[in-house]
Amino acid sequence: MAHSPAWQQSVPMHQSSMEHTVVTMGSTTALVVEQHPRDHLVWSIFNLVHMNPCCLALVALYYSVRARDMKLVGNLQLARDHGSWAGRFNTAALFTTVLIIIIIIKYVCS
Repeated sequence: MAHSPAWQQSVPMHQSSMEHTVVTMGSTTALVVEQHPRDHLVWSIFNLVHMNPCCLALVALYYSVRARDMKLVGNLQLARDHGSWAGRFNTAALFTTVLIIIIIIKYVCS
């Protein structure tokens, strides 16, 4: 009974958000890892509840839901695009809220 090399033995992996594909070309073997798109839904809901300047968090929530829908449909590229926009709007909402808090603290303390 022949033993296969250590890199060829299958290792049980837990359920994750990444897909693994092994590509063999001649004597070269490559492991291609494709990460599923992030939808930032929890971050969008947090921003909507706690910090929502200029309705940026509402727009981020819209893009988060669209990203999740596209992921379920199977359109991963569009899901990545919507998830990226959701992340940008969440970052803008967070930055704007922190800036407003700093301005209020500076105004009150002076």
